Amino acid sequence: MKRLNFFLLVLFSVLMLKAQEPQIENSNFENWTDSHSAVNWNSVIHTGFFDIYTADRTTDAYDGTYAASLTTQESFGYTIPGIIQLGELVLVGDSVAVVGGEPFASRPTGLRAFLKYTPVNNDTAFIISYLTRYDTLTGSTDTIGATFYPVMDTVLEYTEINVPFLYKDTLTSDTINILCISSNPMLPQTGSHLVVDSIYLIYEFFAYPTLALSATDVTDTSFTANWMPSPLSSEYYLDVATDSNFINVVPGYDDLLVDTFNFRVSVSGDDPEYYYRVRVKYGDTATSINSNVIKVTPSFPTVALPATEITSTSFRANWKSMPNAQNYLLDVATDEQFENFVSGYENLSTADTNYYVTGLNDTMYYYRVRTQYQAGTSSNSNTIAVSLVTSGIREIQMYENYVIRQNSLYLYDLPAAAEIYIYDIAGKEIYHQKVTNSSIVIPIRNSGIYVLKVRSASKDWLLKFSI
Repeated sequence: MKRLNFFLLVLFSVLMLKAQEPQIENSNFENWTDSHSAVNWNSVIHTGFFDIYTADRTTDAYDGTYAASLTTQESFGYTIPGIIQLGELVLVGDSVAVVGGEPFASRPTGLRAFLKYTPVNNDTAFIISYLTRYDTLTGSTDTIGATFYPVMDTVLEYTEINVPFLYKDTLTSDTINILCISSNPMLPQTGSHLVVDSIYLIYEFFAYPTLALSATDVTDTSFTANWMPSPLSSEYYLDVATDSNFINVVPGYDDLLVDTFNFRVSVSGDDPEYYYRVRVKYGDTATSINSNVIKVTPSFPTVALPATEITSTSFRANWKSMPNAQNYLLDVATDEQFENFVSGYENLSTADTNYYVTGLNDTMYYYRVRTQYQAGTSSNSNTIAVSLVTSGIREIQMYENYVIRQNSLYLYDLPAAAEIYIYDIAGKEIYHQKVTNSSIVIPIRNSGIYVLKVRSASKDWLLKFSI
């Protein structure tokens, strides 16, 4: 009899708690009917011929014994994200639809969960919840409020997320669904792995942190930091540092108070990477914990190299390959200030590290290049000047009459009235002289790789050499 009274007392306490602050049954994923099926949660796609399981039980738990493990997998020719949710997964043609949910009549302020994530190929996981209500007058289901949290980075240790519900009206819901998914459904990546545990609804006031988003418009000296706007505040503290622990803060970006959800950050560009995080300021009394940390790699410009294959109407523009570059933008102009672009050669996009420029006249041309990265476009490279020949197409040969001794370049058997140019590897002219003798000794101050051009009245020679 004592045991029964004790059991009834515990049950009554739980029911009272649920009446005041409803929670989701088995929200800590402790109860499973088998290794794929958590009680009260759905993770099976029924095709009519076979079942596809999209979740697994794991002992890698944040709290208690078990958690839900979601892995994007290949199955019967399809790439299927790991999914676990309160509604149902319904196969409609080649797509999976999420429908329904659990009866729920309340208005929580937010949702808390603990997760780990290992993405493949910059994949994104999602924790989504939405509250709906059936409208008997229209016969339709309306969304009352929702939460949305994308997981865009690798999270190796269990991390707590707190995300507020955004409500569009004052109605109370009749249904809730919580959806955890291991991949971007539009472009799922096989092997992306999400582990989630201890999902709870929040009812008290909470200084919800914001979600920092990827930087945009990244150059070598600036970028735009972005984050999700808070529905409860319009003020934020922004930190920018050169290390992920925020020990070396960029001057001027320690607790910088801003009243927008993006901010243009100026940096020196001397560091290979930068990091930023954001806190939400709630009035004068509360500040949220830090957001996630976003890494920014400056979009450094490429180095333009000397032109080759020069004729009276064309030349090949060259530049160095840059790591992580997606594209290059080439400008060609008839002036060094790039005010007079050659038609068709302003912001010309190419994935190669050279481009054959044609349709030119007998004159001087200039070119420069910008590097396009996923997050933004770099500043301009150095400028290369190209002088086209004056009388037909010149023959270009390799210059063979040379000797390198003691940091000097010795040229002999030079053609009459030769004009000599030497460029460094960045395309900068370091030497230019017209010679009347058949030989010359040119001292080279610094070690490196250089390009020699010897010009005569009818022929050009080129030589790549190192000191």
